[in-house]
Amino acid sequence: MLTRTFLKVVSVLSFSLLFSRGLLSQEADMGLYRSHPLAVNPSYTGDFNGDWRLALGYRSQQVLTADPYKTAVAAFDGHFYIRNQQFGAGVYVMNDVSGIGGLTYNTIHASLAYSKEIANHYFGLGIQGGFVSATVNDWNNWNDRNGDFSLPSGESFDNAAYPDINIGISWRHKTKNLMPRAGFSLAHINKPDKFFYDDSEKLGMRMLADIGLTYDLNDKLMITPQILANLGGGINKTITGLDLSWEFKGSKPVRRIFGGVYLNNGIIEKTSSVMLNLGAQVKRIEVSLGYEQRMGLFGEATGTTGAFEIALVYKSISTYLNTYSIPCERF
Repeated sequence: MLTRTFLKVVSVLSFSLLFSRGLLSQEADMGLYRSHPLAVNPSYTGDFNGDWRLALGYRSQQVLTADPYKTAVAAFDGHFYIRNQQFGAGVYVMNDVSGIGGLTYNTIHASLAYSKEIANHYFGLGIQGGFVSATVNDWNNWNDRNGDFSLPSGESFDNAAYPDINIGISWRHKTKNLMPRAGFSLAHINKPDKFFYDDSEKLGMRMLADIGLTYDLNDKLMITPQILANLGGGINKTITGLDLSWEFKGSKPVRRIFGGVYLNNGIIEKTSSVMLNLGAQVKRIEVSLGYEQRMGLFGEATGTTGAFEIALVYKSISTYLNTYSIPCERF
């Protein structure tokens, strides 16, 4: 049953996103990254309570001189057991289009992960392999910065297509009131070639560090400071944030409400934007809404203003015996 469901969802996601138009660059900037764990670290694949999980996300970023940047992402994953050992498998797809020139990235990655509990310490190891295609729709007729596409630029652009491999590890430990966690992943470890301007260009390796600490103030209220550092590959940025979550006891349809504030950069570089998010879990569906506002000169320099984002996550019930219980899950 789980295998058939997995294959159906994978097929739908692949065809609907890989061949649709959606935003910005292959390192898509999704502020609600906690709703998209497979985009952060392949070791998070299948790491949740339930048989399978479906995550959908959409982001629209306003640009002063062009159409909005738009990103659509989707992921499906689940876990299974072999000789009482937990494994996870999943697929992640992304469609990312910039407003100027129609620079489009389509990405699909398949993930495989292994999870192990040792003395109440939970470890994960994952690998992700996939394919990236990039196209430029209008730049052959781009002329200057005034948005005039009527005159030829004299430049030649090639499409790009390359394989991509990512790996990751993760750890967490649950005590009475605390759950520290840390995840580290390396993206583009194969350093693939990408082709624009008829020249070969290597895509640099990139590291993501995802660190957080959940503290239970009582049996209902939780606070989680966290940071995501994205380093290398021409990108050096951080997202630091603080989440508050309130859980409702009993059989109420609304099981949890949450909110948080995040700063984009502010450690390695100057703060470039601030993001607010609000959400709720209704039965088994988690809905998150986010709004990001660019700060001062950074917004003027990049020509961007604000960004709106929405994420939906559904987790099925678990039909497995509780041989591996994930403590205080946050994905």
